[in-house]
Amino acid sequence: MLFAAMPIKPVTGMAPLPLDSPDDVAALMELLQRPDSDTRGLGEHLAFLAGTRPELFRPYQEAVIANMLERFDVSFADQCLLLGGAPDQCVEHLARRLRHHWSFGDAWALAAIGSAAALSAIAEDVRNGGDREEYEFCGIWG
Repeated sequence: MLFAAMPIKPVTGMAPLPLDSPDDVAALMELLQRPDSDTRGLGEHLAFLAGTRPELFRPYQEAVIANMLERFDVSFADQCLLLGGAPDQCVEHLARRLRHHWSFGDAWALAAIGSAAALSAIAEDVRNGGDREEYEFCGIWG
């Protein structure tokens, strides 16, 4: 892949981050995890990863959903590529959070996973008062 080997530099002053190996993605995830890091440019790096090597993100799906989702600043389309098919533990975690406190970020992540378990959790959320229109905005109609 020609583009995967090219580092991107989305924010002035931010060092370029190559995204063509698992170690590169680990470094990106370390930046996302650090509460003191400036995440403005990380979303662009994650979008680049979604478009070039989403498979390198798979090992981080659970960690992002459990601990970093509020800092995971990517479009819904990129979420679909990065979170699509995430394990059922991710679905259970999001469904549990939605039962306690509804948020569009958790709902969008659940919709982005798109698995049978995720769709069942969405149906349950809507039956329990979740925002049906938010899911319809994501392309999920019941």
